[in-house]
Amino acid sequence: MAAQKLSRIVHGFLAKWILLPGAIMLLIGTVIWCGIEAQGILHNQQDTTTTLGRFVANYLQDCEEDLRYIASRLEKKANFPEQIRSLLKHKDHFQALYLLDSQSRVKASVPNGSRIRDFSGLLSDLPPQPASMTTAPYYSGDAKTIVTSMIAPARDNHLVLAELNLKSLQEAVRAFTNQIPNGQAIIADAYGNLLAHPEMAQVNRQTNLGHLDILADLPQGQTSSTISLVNDRWSLLSATTVPGKKWKILIKQNAFALFTPALWPVSLSFAALATMLLLFALAAQRRMHKRVIIPLNALNQEIDRLTQGAEPAQAGSPAESVLGNSFTELSRLHENFRDMQNAIWDREISLWENKEHLRITLHSIGDGVITTDTEGLLTSMNPVAETLTGWTEAQAKGHHIQQVLRLTRENRTTPHLDPIQEVLQTGEIRDLPEHAQLHALDGHVYSIADTAAPIRDTDGRLVGVVMVFRDETEHVRQDALLKESRERLNLALEAGNIGLWDWHVQTGAAIINANWAEMLGYSVEELQPVSIQTWRDLCHPEDLKMADGLLTQYFNGELPMYTCELRMRHKNGHWAWVIARGKVTEWGDSGEPVRITGTHVDITDRKIAEDELRYMSFHDALTGLYNRNFFEEEMHRLSTSRAFPLGIIICDVDGLKLTNDTLGHEAGDQLLRTTAKILTRTFRREDIIARIGGDEFAVLLPNTDTVTLKSIVKRLRQVAEEANDQDPALQISLSIGYALNDGTQSNLHTTFEHADNAMYREKMQQEKSSRSAIVQALTKALEARDHVTDGHCDRIQDSVLNLAACLDLSEKDKNELLLLARFHDLGKVGIRDDILFKPGPLTEEEFAEMREHSRIGYDIARAVPDLSSTADWILKHHEWWNGKGYPLGLKGEDIPLPSRILSIADAYDAMTSDRPYRKAMTHEQAIAELKRNAGTQFDPELVRKFVTIAPFIPESIAGA
Repeated sequence: MAAQKLSRIVHGFLAKWILLPGAIMLLIGTVIWCGIEAQGILHNQQDTTTTLGRFVANYLQDCEEDLRYIASRLEKKANFPEQIRSLLKHKDHFQALYLLDSQSRVKASVPNGSRIRDFSGLLSDLPPQPASMTTAPYYSGDAKTIVTSMIAPARDNHLVLAELNLKSLQEAVRAFTNQIPNGQAIIADAYGNLLAHPEMAQVNRQTNLGHLDILADLPQGQTSSTISLVNDRWSLLSATTVPGKKWKILIKQNAFALFTPALWPVSLSFAALATMLLLFALAAQRRMHKRVIIPLNALNQEIDRLTQGAEPAQAGSPAESVLGNSFTELSRLHENFRDMQNAIWDREISLWENKEHLRITLHSIGDGVITTDTEGLLTSMNPVAETLTGWTEAQAKGHHIQQVLRLTRENRTTPHLDPIQEVLQTGEIRDLPEHAQLHALDGHVYSIADTAAPIRDTDGRLVGVVMVFRDETEHVRQDALLKESRERLNLALEAGNIGLWDWHVQTGAAIINANWAEMLGYSVEELQPVSIQTWRDLCHPEDLKMADGLLTQYFNGELPMYTCELRMRHKNGHWAWVIARGKVTEWGDSGEPVRITGTHVDITDRKIAEDELRYMSFHDALTGLYNRNFFEEEMHRLSTSRAFPLGIIICDVDGLKLTNDTLGHEAGDQLLRTTAKILTRTFRREDIIARIGGDEFAVLLPNTDTVTLKSIVKRLRQVAEEANDQDPALQISLSIGYALNDGTQSNLHTTFEHADNAMYREKMQQEKSSRSAIVQALTKALEARDHVTDGHCDRIQDSVLNLAACLDLSEKDKNELLLLARFHDLGKVGIRDDILFKPGPLTEEEFAEMREHSRIGYDIARAVPDLSSTADWILKHHEWWNGKGYPLGLKGEDIPLPSRILSIADAYDAMTSDRPYRKAMTHEQAIAELKRNAGTQFDPELVRKFVTIAPFIPESIAGA
């Protein structure tokens, strides 16, 4: 025993003073080493992030400088000079340029032919005077990819918008990604929208990284790093902002793959040092065993031998024999004393163990335990009782129980419950009433359950009371929540109009609530007696078979739950849609269903919405005809049917864009609606008519031969002409192509292409005539909205002819002047009636809109070959001699001669004619006004000649 005790002491010393300190120092060193390695990895990633940010900043700075240069070159012209177009070819920063007016509409673009005409949605949040800035990414129909734009202000509230060529950034991201082990480089805008990614598909899908905390909370100009779980992988992330911009750079690397190479040498070094430490401890243990334990064991053995009466080592002399006997007696006395001491020690140990067992039991029990003496003074309490009362055992000992254990009934604050006093008085066990409350020392109130019992000695005398109580607060709270939940459930069922039903499968009896009956217009009493037959009688016959099948599948275990959408007859006669859900709540001994309980929810509104959505998915919202999706499905369906021979007709509405640009989109929409009505009147009921594009319609004609197909096309043209005769102001011109598939080939797409090609051939042949028809329609619209019917154009034509004769202009120039005089106000068809016919002076905003008529007229004339020669003169016929006119602010002879001639004739006729806002001037007043404005508004030499040759001007004024 002594040897084992010595061995434990030695081993404890080695563990406490050698192994433990060595292990701690080894662990600290390993942690420091790992920290240094991690810091190096983090610095490398942050340096890469900063480098990429500087590259992007330089790229954006170059873009800004080029864009400001382009904006500076637009001082005089509302178009891009040729050198800017050349710049775009030699610079790869921009892939497209747009010149925008103050309404964000496209006025010019490079390259030409852009389909984007309006950026108002993209620039809706632009400040009044924006500096150079970048936009959020968007899909470009021209570039066929996701792009972002940079904007710079130009003259006259114009903006220059450049679509950035992100290929440089994409290549930079790929290059950085190739240099980053197990990682990616990413560029995003201020809102987390991807701008560049190693996988371009991520950019095209408009992936947003705004949910990453490192990007959302990124300070400007700083680099942040973190380890985060991304796509189920722990990744090391570093992010920074582009200097001077709101774009963000993100570097992502696989944390496991990144740190593994650094952890290997650390782990191997740790293992080697730990092995050395263990070998050192083993050597120390063996040396101490040899030098300390063995000698001490030998000494203990010798003492034990002498204690047991053994003779000394040098035995043989009589004195030594007597001494040996005396030693034996002493040994026996010592042994008896040791036995008595051991017995006392064993008794104390047993008593201590029993006491410790009781203490552990009281400390381990989940209930509070308090004991008192016969006076009601507290003698002990366990930790649970300390927690609930707020008293420690040291504080509470000697205090009366009512001071420590303050008990009341629920919702009462005055202590009056004293179960311990009742036990002391009666000697019987007492329980607390339900919902008793314990008021702790800190003011907290607990709901408790309590039992008090007497403590008696071996003679049966009462020596104290033990009270056991437990915390029922959570149980009481859960009961209250359960009660509240039940009340809320009942309210939800009532408010949500959810019907409840319970069906006894074996007997057919059923129970329903009021909501179940009310959603069908009945009361519960009206449906009594309720059974499964009641439900079957109300179900739609077509849905009943489906519901029975679903119930059978559920009962057979094929479905986790019975769910069925079906129609049920309402009391007023219509069919109401409900969704029924149910589960078996009781099964029989043989596995058969006994009871099933479920709900009914009225989904009629949802079904109506689904029908409307289904209609919208296959119909064009503007015309009410089928849309392209339905047309494609019908082509596929008819290609495998017996509908051959099958004809396809393609119709294109000529001049729709011109109508939209001049008369407005409402007129264009009306043109499309009228075309749809013409098609509906022309074709048969079984024919499928669809709007398949902006201005394109298509018709499928099943079971149609060539003769019938041509007859229908002829009838279509006749109906269109009749519509034009009925409404001359809105002329409809259709380019029509058709083709027939006799069934020899099932591919209707080829037939569609033949019809489409035929339509385009016809469109090219009649494009000029259709545009002329549109001009005639615009002229009639102008007559309806302006003063042409008052002889305005005729008088102006007379005036310009007289002035042209005085200037010895050629016949060709005179004819062009006559055309200009007739169509110079063509752009007024695009001005609102409330401005055009306003009786009083125009406001500044209204006058700005009125001035747009010259630009509108310019666009119309340029689109029509017969008027294209006058387009530039129409644009500039409101320019002033002193450069203060509009829209370009031209000055002097920079204004074309025909525009200067027309401005004088137009001004004179306007002054001598009645207007909604004033009466006409006399001849004398008009001539005086022309002379007064000669040299400012009008060409002074032309005014002089106009006054001289005008036959209606009195000599007194002409010679003035």
